[in-house]
Amino acid sequence: MPLSVEMMTLLLVFLTMVTYHARLVEVTSRLDFLWKQQAERELDEMIETRHNNTQLLKKRYVVYNSKN
Repeated sequence: MPLSVEMMTLLLVFLTMVTYHARLVEVTSRLDFLWKQQAERELDEMIETRHNNTQLLKKRYVVYNSKN
């Protein structure tokens, strides 16, 4: 096989690998962004649930102490 054909083949393989790697990086970045958004939403929900539970416990404590 002539040298120019080998070089073109290697160049095409290299460009294909670079393109594939760039696509993988893009997909990974998008997934990281989506996972971060989901984690932030879940954290907000946990904080709200904890606040609600604390309020319920305070009300229950007041009712329990007023009966005794």
